[in-house]
Amino acid sequence: MKILQKNTIQSTTFTAILAGCFFSSIAHADAISGASGLEAMQQLDANLVNQYTFAATATDDKEGSNNLTTTGSVSFADETATLPGSGNYLTGMSVSITTGNSYTLEFLMRPSEASSSEAHIFSGNNNDRFYVYQDGSDLKARFGNGSSIETLSSISTDSAYYVAINIVYTDPTLGSGDDAKYTIDAWVGNQSTGTISQALTGAEFDSDDSIDGFVSGLKIGAFVYNANSPWSGDLDSVAWYDDALTSTEIQNHFSAIPEPGSYALLLSGVASLFVFGARKQRMK
Repeated sequence: MKILQKNTIQSTTFTAILAGCFFSSIAHADAISGASGLEAMQQLDANLVNQYTFAATATDDKEGSNNLTTTGSVSFADETATLPGSGNYLTGMSVSITTGNSYTLEFLMRPSEASSSEAHIFSGNNNDRFYVYQDGSDLKARFGNGSSIETLSSISTDSAYYVAINIVYTDPTLGSGDDAKYTIDAWVGNQSTGTISQALTGAEFDSDDSIDGFVSGLKIGAFVYNANSPWSGDLDSVAWYDDALTSTEIQNHFSAIPEPGSYALLLSGVASLFVFGARKQRMK
């Protein structure tokens, strides 16, 4: 009997430790679940220039030297930046566009409300516009100083999305001036459904002027020109690359973000181990 009790106690203790580790990992997981998987993939890319994980030193650039500056009440918890809206945004993500190079902007987002008008998530240079924003329940983008606005995807409040935007150098001879110097490809992934699709393919950057250096004044969470049009929600795993990610790389990055349901499966597995272990000891 004592041996049975001892074995039961050891089994129960081991399972409790396993469950404790599991719950500890959940408690310390990113507010946008699975962000750490994406960030690990980002670090493997030799072309990564800037990375913001919003960890302990929340505004630090983990890869480069462009640390962010907060304005207002941007908060950081569970390795996620939360922007509450009006008057609250981030600046300092200053990188340059060099003729002949291609680039990728990558990030995770989760809107906290449906916007009543343009709510800017990323906003650069008012002259050669590079805007990624939420308009009602749509994620939209505007590239260049023309009137062309691209709808990337419909989005839902409190759902998490993966976004990758490629700025692809083509050839200035394809159009007058600099109109065809760059084109835009974009992908949007829905974490809840585990699906990703290409939202834009070869969209022309509609600009009469060169976009070289256009992101030098990039604001995160507000309109670049006057900090109006604020966005409310969570951001994580913001990255900038000095080469365009391939579609395969983008798919692999998205695949590194587990669906929320996978955590429930893991919890179910831990519970099953506990029940099975206890039952096995009782049968001895």
